[in-house]
Amino acid sequence: MDDRIAKAAGRQVWTPSDFTDLGGRDAVDKALQRRLAQGVLRRIDRGLYDKPKLN
Repeated sequence: MDDRIAKAAGRQVWTPSDFTDLGGRDAVDKALQRRLAQGVLRRIDRGLYDKPKLN
């Protein structure tokens, strides 16, 4: 998951289903929550995430 996020070009938006090949839905949701808490991802809306732009 971290590799995909780091290599993302531009303002890519992800949904949990983009990562279900890496694990079950519960595991993906927990991993997304961890990245939100770390500031790696930002929640745009329910089920939509992007990488925050750093100024």
